[in-house]
Amino acid sequence: MYHLNHIIHTLILRIEGGYKMSGHETLTIPQPLVRLNNWITIILIAAAWITQLPLLILIPTVYFALGAFLGKNPIMIIGKMFLNKEKKHIMEDRDQLKFNSLLAFIMLAMALFFYYIGLPIVYYVFIAMCAGANLGSAFGYCIGCFIRFQWKKYQYNKSIS
Repeated sequence: MYHLNHIIHTLILRIEGGYKMSGHETLTIPQPLVRLNNWITIILIAAAWITQLPLLILIPTVYFALGAFLGKNPIMIIGKMFLNKEKKHIMEDRDQLKFNSLLAFIMLAMALFFYYIGLPIVYYVFIAMCAGANLGSAFGYCIGCFIRFQWKKYQYNKSIS
């Protein structure tokens, strides 16, 4: 699965015109921090489901909102303190992670909205989609990457026609 994600990331970068640079530093995040974020999200969603406490969903909703809109996910900030800096890590594209955070924020916010207006079935559908996407990502398949790739491809094709 890593190879498929690598191919998708490479194609997105080519469509966008190469690696984005800020000075001499590429805008990437170490993969272990992404995995940490995935597993904490999965655990919180499972805990909310098992305990029937939908307010637990507010925690990942907030950190995904911070990641999507401010680029500062507290889970990754805290995890970075424990990251082995001497080890070389596979890196993930920060723009892709912001896109994925936006998708997760939307799904979880919609889940909470539907729960509190009295539609718990729709709530469970949205948290299941978010849990499934995070579980897939934790095991190497990024559905958000696929969605973003298709969107970028559509934009590119539209721009040349």
